Amino acid sequence: MFPLLATLGLALGACSDEPSEAEMRRAFADHAERAYSKYAGTALLMAGPRGVVLKPQRVLTSFKKLACHPLDESGGHQCQFEAGMDGEPASKDRLRFVRAPNGTFVIAEQ
Repeated sequence: MFPLLATLGLALGACSDEPSEAEMRRAFADHAERAYSKYAGTALLMAGPRGVVLKPQRVLTSFKKLACHPLDESGGHQCQFEAGMDGEPASKDRLRFVRAPNGTFVIAEQ
């Protein structure tokens, strides 16, 4: 009886696993890096032989997790956080974080 309850508890605990602040910070930083790479690639492609001066990539300088709520119908967690870029004051945002197949959290595409 106890092994069954222990297994059930672990399975249910894994379903409600929300991202830690560190996991959210990493997912946000990765998301920002991918967005910059898309911007840079598009800008270079559009400029052609004329060349282009790219804006510098922004740096995440502060991050604080505020709250997370599980999303039953679509999976993942809706999380609110404060993030500051390039030393600017942090601003609040809310995004959906989901666990990727490799076990890390990523920001779900809208």
